[in-house]
Amino acid sequence: MRIFEYLSGCLAPRNSLCEALELLPFDRNIISFVGGQGKTAAVYQLCSELSRAGVPCAAVAAEDMEIPRDYPCCTSADPEEVRKAVQQRPFCVFGGSGGEGRLCAPSEPVWKELLASVPNLMIVSDAVKPFPVKLPDKPSVPPQTTLMIAVCGLDAVGNRLDEICPDPEQAAASLGRDADHAVTPSDLAKLFRMGEGYSAYLPARADFAVLLDGADSAYGIQLAEQTARRLSRRDVQKIVVASTLPG
Repeated sequence: MRIFEYLSGCLAPRNSLCEALELLPFDRNIISFVGGQGKTAAVYQLCSELSRAGVPCAAVAAEDMEIPRDYPCCTSADPEEVRKAVQQRPFCVFGGSGGEGRLCAPSEPVWKELLASVPNLMIVSDAVKPFPVKLPDKPSVPPQTTLMIAVCGLDAVGNRLDEICPDPEQAAASLGRDADHAVTPSDLAKLFRMGEGYSAYLPARADFAVLLDGADSAYGIQLAEQTARRLSRRDVQKIVVASTLPG
């Protein structure tokens, strides 16, 4: 997997997602992921990087998400069981039991235990839908969040709005286009601009970043550069680009 940080008008290669986001592992990091497809994969990628470095961390479902097949998962509503799961594993996925192989948000006692026990929490704060772009729809962003990351799939470029997001009419209205409009890098930047949208859900002390997922080829990297350039002009200070995240 290739990861880049957009700096001074170009994409600078980075060794990890942690490095690209400039995370200090032994600080308090509560990161909420919102936006399009790739949120859960990004959460697992960060947790894997941190746990390999010996840093305690956990993934948390704040919205509906699939129970992972490749990572340990705890759905207990008992804070004591949650504390044991934290102590026994490098990292674990936590959430309430949503039925039919799904997770939902944990109970308030479990959330309080996670806040008290785990210094690094990676949270899926937006409902998981198989679209590269998703406009804000009241994401569950905890007030303790230190960084909110909006995820966007570069494979949206060149496709119609009604093919790449679950709310094409809203997206079309925000762009002044029709729902069958083919998306450009400029459109992606407009949909994720800091002045509107997700900034309404940004906790007072949290930073904001955009993760562009899917730079798998020379063309994908070119699209990422074009989109990142436009995002930087719209007051987005931290932009990270990745080839398609595993998971």
